[in-house]
Amino acid sequence: MKAFIFIFYTFLISCTVLGQSKIPAETKKYLKLCADSINTLNENDKLPSFLYNACLDYQKEYWIDMHHPLPLRKLIIDKIINEKAIEFILSHYEDTLDKPCKPCIETKKKPNGLTYYTVPLLKESFIDLLRSRLYKLKYH
Repeated sequence: MKAFIFIFYTFLISCTVLGQSKIPAETKKYLKLCADSINTLNENDKLPSFLYNACLDYQKEYWIDMHHPLPLRKLIIDKIINEKAIEFILSHYEDTLDKPCKPCIETKKKPNGLTYYTVPLLKESFIDLLRSRLYKLKYH
């Protein structure tokens, strides 16, 4: 049941992202580059370095703007179509890939009047997102 709720939640996040302003062209190129590095992954290859950055979503240069963060990790993983590559990562990953980003940003009105934003899916690790993607590829 917990897995189903997580998959449903990630689906809702995907819908939210698609409903936002257009994703910048530079961001689309970056997302494709990262996804392609997994889609073409062979058993003899090293894992792409971006997988070791649990806080990849904080790379603000790829956001729509400073007030519209993107779940970059989720957007990359949604572009992966190679089930075998995902299975390879899941069977050979290091513990660091299964840890979420430590800092979390919350949406709150601070006393100084500034509004802080939320980065979607920040509490999920790369492994959580890859498991969810593999499930979608196999059963949908």
